[in-house]
Amino acid sequence: MGVVYFARSSRGRMVAVKSIRAELAAVTDFRTRFAHEITMAQQVDGDWKRGKST
Repeated sequence: MGVVYFARSSRGRMVAVKSIRAELAAVTDFRTRFAHEITMAQQVDGDWKRGKST
């Protein structure tokens, strides 16, 4: 799929950045599933979510 990098935001919070391979980014079905993953991640609350902004 890609690589996940952990970094620190400009406000000092730990964040995860997922880099997607170019060949997958061009596949409509993959983009749909990835959009769903993002939607689900936005619904996670509390300490279980890295990089959650307050």
